[in-house]
Amino acid sequence: MIASLLAAMALSSTQFRLGPGGEILAWLISGPFPNVGALQRKGTGFATDYLAGEAEAEPAEGQEIPMVPFERNTDPNLVVKRRPDWNLGLGNSKSGVDLGAFLNGSKPAVAYLYTTLVSPKERDAQILFGSDDGAKVYLNGDLLFQKQVARGIKRDEDRIPIHLKSGPNRLLFKIEQGDGGWGLLARLADLQGRGLEDVRESLSLDPSKKADQPGERWIRSFLGKPGAIDVVQAVRYDELSVRAGRWIGRFKADAVSPEVLPRTIAASLENLKNAADSDDLSRKLESSADQIEDEFIQARSKILRETQEARPLFRTEVQEEDYVKVMSGGRYFVHADGRPFIPIGYNHNPDWPKFEESNPEREVYEPQVTARYMAHLKESGVNVIRLMVETPPTGTLEDPIGAFSPEHVRWIDTIFAEARKNGIKLIVTPWDTFWMNVRFDTTPYNPALGGDLKERVDFITSPVLRKQEKKRIKFLIDHWGNTGTVFSWELLNEGDLWWGETPEQLRDWIEDMATYARDYEKKKWGRNHLLSVSISQAMPRGGLATDAFNLPGLDYATTHLYIGASKAPTEPVGPALAENEGVVYCLRHIEDRRPYIDTENGPIDKWIDSATLDNEVFRGMIWAHLASGAAGSGFRWPYRRPHHLTEGMLAALRAMSTFAEDVPWQSLAGDRVRLEASGQKGQATCGFGTGRCAIVWTGGSGDVTVRWPDGPATVRAKAFDCHTGMLIKNASVRRIEDHWVVSAGSSSCVAFLLTSG
Repeated sequence: MIASLLAAMALSSTQFRLGPGGEILAWLISGPFPNVGALQRKGTGFATDYLAGEAEAEPAEGQEIPMVPFERNTDPNLVVKRRPDWNLGLGNSKSGVDLGAFLNGSKPAVAYLYTTLVSPKERDAQILFGSDDGAKVYLNGDLLFQKQVARGIKRDEDRIPIHLKSGPNRLLFKIEQGDGGWGLLARLADLQGRGLEDVRESLSLDPSKKADQPGERWIRSFLGKPGAIDVVQAVRYDELSVRAGRWIGRFKADAVSPEVLPRTIAASLENLKNAADSDDLSRKLESSADQIEDEFIQARSKILRETQEARPLFRTEVQEEDYVKVMSGGRYFVHADGRPFIPIGYNHNPDWPKFEESNPEREVYEPQVTARYMAHLKESGVNVIRLMVETPPTGTLEDPIGAFSPEHVRWIDTIFAEARKNGIKLIVTPWDTFWMNVRFDTTPYNPALGGDLKERVDFITSPVLRKQEKKRIKFLIDHWGNTGTVFSWELLNEGDLWWGETPEQLRDWIEDMATYARDYEKKKWGRNHLLSVSISQAMPRGGLATDAFNLPGLDYATTHLYIGASKAPTEPVGPALAENEGVVYCLRHIEDRRPYIDTENGPIDKWIDSATLDNEVFRGMIWAHLASGAAGSGFRWPYRRPHHLTEGMLAALRAMSTFAEDVPWQSLAGDRVRLEASGQKGQATCGFGTGRCAIVWTGGSGDVTVRWPDGPATVRAKAFDCHTGMLIKNASVRRIEDHWVVSAGSSSCVAFLLTSG
């Protein structure tokens, strides 16, 4: 009792200003607490009172939260690791509080966020907020809002009319987590939606806590002093000073007057130490940040100007570069010299492990990690990586719109250079449309950041946006387009999903962009890379099918086969059969024999926990993709932690690359004939063929029956072990009446190459 009293006496009541729009930026946060069933939109934690009195909560920093019986019963192994007490968490006026980062939250959970709003007078007001995912809201003990929903943060998505008392008002949010992002962006406004400037936050903070967030050191240094701390400026100052200091260390050779910026940062620290109170500190933080920002802009002005010139990263003789093209007869690809090129690879974005280490603005900058990993991918048979050149939450190619970021370009340069060194080609996607929409606050197309994307459909239909988009495509071609390192330009990711356009509007965009890219690249370099646009619908119909499969300006077709494996399958057969179904459907709708690739697949709705099972699912899907007549392995979106392929998956790709070297691919181009393959009951089996050659795959052992009525009169068979890619010596083929029976004995995953005997 005495210890608790002494601890309470040591706490300091500290006031904070709201953000420029009334954003609530300083919170006491607790969690994560278990939320079983959240992935099915039925999280039990949402209804569970982990505080033993949510409505009455009035926490202080460091106050411990006893475990309620439900917590132990629901999560007996304590898989969800929570902090034992309440802790200060700071938000951003644009994106709010990132609970995933603050609580290391990836598993289904709930968290609480608490603050006290101090109003100088009684008034009606409103709380406007967006949450990821569902939310409950209490004000002064009253439950004012509850919605259990899966969603991303959208500013002001929900509105709660409230009545503030004069003086302190207790505000508690409870935010649910299913999967993916997790956070809250809340603001306090008058009835017209304008931020309330005279309201302050008040929190009881523990002076003994360490500062580990941007801006927190200033808060902890001024606990209990008069005035109110400006969280926006405290965070801004720390982020700017750290970024500028890191930048000058890594870009010193490119800086204008490199000695000025470090001197400015050092002088600002001395100035801040002399602040008289919290209000004075807030003023000094703002002026110091302004000065650092001005000097930072000046220091990087030279490299910024040079980046806009988009000079080629590599010096090349363009006519000697290995530009991949479509094989004569279609279906597959060839190197510039005519050798077959079978795409074997996956998706790997810049900010995922192994590539994120090459970001020069990252705290730990280790480009050698990317170099080693790219060499490992080459050894694993990977020859293509699908790469989005930006992921808005961690960096955009343009900042602001129309100005290409030197630091981001340097990051992508490193990935390109290592891919080129290892003979790996890149499907280059100019926009990560998922994150552009989910984290619209970070994309330069946002009007708040100087962009012109006022309505979603503008991205497709607006002439102003088209002009900006062509400028980005021009930059890609100018800077990276003189090399065979580019497999293709994927002009738009999931063109049908994010913008709310009609198939006809999308078609107009594709035709315009494809014409521009092809004409400009031909003029610039005298040659063209392949062009594509991916479609999110696995098996599109109607007008969207035309866009996906048969537009004359595109060279190959690609959809995203999130079928079969999308909901964390518990066995590998179903996902392989679904992959076969998707590929067969798409090939049937292609009228000119252009190649088809599934460029995204995997367990998107719920990930597979077991790496062993996931390896088997992956192996089955890549072989079903190839043995259904598509070009190459198909491209997994990793959906793993860490977010790249497992070693078992890379081994599966290595086996496929060995198999591909033995296949006479030209014999599989052109028109396909009827072929039916069936294996043992309960295993996935599929195949396709021309009149001269066929590929049949089975995910099990034993005999496979092949009906190939338009195939050759005599057949030779080679069998390959899909675990190793090696030839199986005891393979056999025999004719029984109107069909062939092929067998590789007891091998558990086999690909057969059937040719005229």
